[in-house]
Amino acid sequence: DAELSEGVPAELGVVAEGHAEEFLISFFDTAVAMVKDIKFVTIYLTHSPCTVNDRKPSHSLPGWPTSCTAKLSKLAADNPKYHLSIVFMEKFGGLAGNDTPQAHLKQLSGARANLSFIHINCSGLLIPDTHLGREYSP
Repeated sequence: DAELSEGVPAELGVVAEGHAEEFLISFFDTAVAMVKDIKFVTIYLTHSPCTVNDRKPSHSLPGWPTSCTAKLSKLAADNPKYHLSIVFMEKFGGLAGNDTPQAHLKQLSGARANLSFIHINCSGLLIPDTHLGREYSP
């Protein structure tokens, strides 16, 4: 888009780096304020949230702990009236060889009662991709 390419990145809201979870946390209060009587929040991610032991844990959100797992734990602690479910398909970083990523992330997050991690194992599934007119096999 020519209009966007001519703008100053900072004025357009573009940041140099950051993980999806950090952007979500930045706008969490605004998003939940748009809905009345919300109790459950489901966050869909392609990859599991990073942990402090990963090669590049997230650190782009000032005042928040390092790693997206720790940030999501703090988000749940700061918002006890919501139950957060974090759904992911791929295991990221140190979780790649882990057979129980949900339990590991739950332990790292302090086993908060209002925070769940759900790994959707899509290996071997054929997912229809109607946009491209073909099937996708992860």
